[in-house]
Amino acid sequence: QMYKVVSKPGRRIKLLALLAPGDLMTNIPLEFLVEGAGVALQILYLAPHLRLPETLPEHDIAIVAVSELDRNRPVLAILQQLYNNWPVPLLNHPQAIANMSRDVIWQHLQNLAGVYIPQTVRISRQQLIRVSQGRVAVTAILPKDKFPLIIRPVDSHAGDGLEKIESIHALQQYLLTHEQAQFFISAFIDYRDAQGLYRKYRIILMDGKPF
Repeated sequence: QMYKVVSKPGRRIKLLALLAPGDLMTNIPLEFLVEGAGVALQILYLAPHLRLPETLPEHDIAIVAVSELDRNRPVLAILQQLYNNWPVPLLNHPQAIANMSRDVIWQHLQNLAGVYIPQTVRISRQQLIRVSQGRVAVTAILPKDKFPLIIRPVDSHAGDGLEKIESIHALQQYLLTHEQAQFFISAFIDYRDAQGLYRKYRIILMDGKPF
């Protein structure tokens, strides 16, 4: 475990962030979010091979800043066990984070009124190879869809490894340059607006109300 304190003199809310070891995409970058917000940020890294300190640093509120990644599941499992007995309010339920994977969130949102979300499927490299060889049809994996597809490696973010695949040949070329064992695939939806731009919005839920 390791502590990192980002604070300035004066009375501030003491926030303890619970993180998993890894690169920038492994956790919520709270350092950027709380800068100038009157928060003294303390960071505690957790891992299955690390014991919790006997005494936690003093804090007013805690937050699970671990992101939804396969490699983070062991840390989320630890936090799930600790969640109900945390001594101060603890934000971000670990199990809810675990349910935010691309293939699971599709299942939760697909039947909501006014929401259209393409089916997302986790698929192994071997399954993709069979599709690229023509031995398995795309419709056997995504029943309602065909090319073009969106593909990305599991645990990838920020467009790393993300491509639009137009054909079996394009899938063959993709597999030559991406050696990961697991991928997400979904139908490509052309949602450009009248100006020809793709727009991305982030939604925050507070007490069940979207903002």
